[in-house]
Amino acid sequence: MRSYEIGLSALRAQQTVIATHGHNIANANTPGYARKVVDLAERRPFQSGNLQLGNGVDVVQIRSLRDAAAETALRRNSSLTAAAEAKLGSAQTLETLLTPGDASVHAYLSNFFNDLEAVANAPEEVATRGELIRTAESLLDETRFILNSFDEARQTAAQDLRVGVGQVNTLIDQVARVNRSISESRAAGGEPHTLLANRDALLSQLGEWIDVSVAPLDNGQDLILLGGGAASFGNLPITLESTTLDDGQLAVTDALSRRVIPATSGRLSGLQDVYNSGTADATVELESMLRELVRQVDQLHATGLTSPDGFQSLVATRVPGSADLPLNKAELPFPIEQGSLFISVTDLDTGVRSTHEIEIDPISDSLKDIAAKLDSVPGITSFVIESSNQLVIRSQNNESFDFAGRTDNIPDRTAFTGSAAVEFGGNYTGDQSGRLSLTFTSSGQVGVTSGLIAEVRDENGAYLGTVSAGSDYVPGQPLSVGNGLTVTFGAGDVVSGDTVEIPTIADSDETGILSALGLNSFFSGTETRTFEVRADIKANPLLMAISGSGELGDSTNVAAMADLRDIRFGSLGSRTFVEILADLTADTGLDVQQLQNEVDQLESFGAELQAQRDALTGVDTNEELLRLLAAERAFQAAAKFVTIFDETVVELLGLVR
Repeated sequence: MRSYEIGLSALRAQQTVIATHGHNIANANTPGYARKVVDLAERRPFQSGNLQLGNGVDVVQIRSLRDAAAETALRRNSSLTAAAEAKLGSAQTLETLLTPGDASVHAYLSNFFNDLEAVANAPEEVATRGELIRTAESLLDETRFILNSFDEARQTAAQDLRVGVGQVNTLIDQVARVNRSISESRAAGGEPHTLLANRDALLSQLGEWIDVSVAPLDNGQDLILLGGGAASFGNLPITLESTTLDDGQLAVTDALSRRVIPATSGRLSGLQDVYNSGTADATVELESMLRELVRQVDQLHATGLTSPDGFQSLVATRVPGSADLPLNKAELPFPIEQGSLFISVTDLDTGVRSTHEIEIDPISDSLKDIAAKLDSVPGITSFVIESSNQLVIRSQNNESFDFAGRTDNIPDRTAFTGSAAVEFGGNYTGDQSGRLSLTFTSSGQVGVTSGLIAEVRDENGAYLGTVSAGSDYVPGQPLSVGNGLTVTFGAGDVVSGDTVEIPTIADSDETGILSALGLNSFFSGTETRTFEVRADIKANPLLMAISGSGELGDSTNVAAMADLRDIRFGSLGSRTFVEILADLTADTGLDVQQLQNEVDQLESFGAELQAQRDALTGVDTNEELLRLLAAERAFQAAAKFVTIFDETVVELLGLVR
């Protein structure tokens, strides 16, 4: 009868093999399915005397051909690919927005400086000024559109992150439920192949959102690690949240502990990078460029003139949050440095112009303090409107004021005893503010006495040169004293040692307060999204302060604005406006290229990993059919063996009878 049992064991074993191959074929196209194999083992032999007789076959186990290393590598590859794809989509959007073209921000920036040069070359042409205004508005509109698009890209990333975290929580809950079933199956002594396959499929989906790994525990349970192990769960799920941190960064956190989960790969990681650095960095660069452009143009415009008479009244268009706080804490759009502000007051009846220096310390001076200092200047009234915190500057009587830094036409004659008139003109072109003195070395009559000269020195007494007012000089004739300044002597006498002095102003506003407060600015607004060409200038282009002297045909101030094109600013990383825009565009294009290469390489590597995995765990139906045929033959042979044994037994019984 033992032979009969041997045959039956073979039938049962091959039946299991056949069923397993059929199961493999049925799941040949099931994603993530791992091929099953049946492990057979010879039964313990039967001892008969000195002989060990065969005892049949047993099914030891049914194994899934699983490669843990390959599964882990595939999940990691999928996670990295998802992160790169999320960043690539955002980078491609930025690249499109910054692509140079006829209607791009590059073109508008170039046209803006070109139009400034055109106005400098033809200051009397109102149409040219109008074209400059339209170009400036186009530049602001395009920059604002790009910045708003950057904002939309960030908000889209934030929304996608919130949705993604919700899907991650759903997957975590599903994995935890499968983990419980796996633990129960193992506790009962089984090997839950199907459950493990189901969990692998869920972990693959989870890995597309956040980096995930499996850590087996000694008790037979598995721990699922997220974010490099910053969060974990087993049979009980955890809940993640999308959180905006105190520094404005977007993060994924554990809803219970509030601990940040640093996703290192997966779509969540890519979306975080898009929000926290990708579009954010581009926004900072573009905003920095526009803010510095507005500041520099406004600063020059504030020190320019529309006529020689200057202004009778100016009202600040940019205001601090408080008129009582120090300027460095007053929330102004542009920083204010410690230094001097020079204001010139002109008596319109006599034409006499005098310069007054106001020292400003943003650490201690408030807007009201500045108003008080301006109010102390002879011929000036200044105050702060309480309801709006606007600084107001007005001239008194028949006087005017400006911040052009023009040279005092009538010098200080405290140390001059002669009767000859002395008058200065021109615009100072030196790079250091100070004082210039002119001292006669002998006595005599202007235009009469031979060899009558005056020495020119700076505030430190350094010799700069001489001018001749002797017999070869015609009274009233301008003489150059250097750095763009001229001096004119009237008829009369001078005494040896007679000295006159004038202030020389290289920068009439060393502090930047004029642009910060929007006094006689070209632009209005306080933020990159609110900058506009000043409304009254748009309505009347003649209000543009293109002159440095106010004289007809003088366009030195607008020429200085055009020269901003080639200046490198420390606030922009020692780059020009054109260079920072070019760098931003190039960096965005490079990001797209690098990310596209990264995605292509990851996809190629992923295909290789999938092929390696399929070679071991995948189902080849042709191979399965061959194995099925072999199992079928074995089953038939076992059945034949049982039949033969049965016939033999019947024959033996017949002989006995």
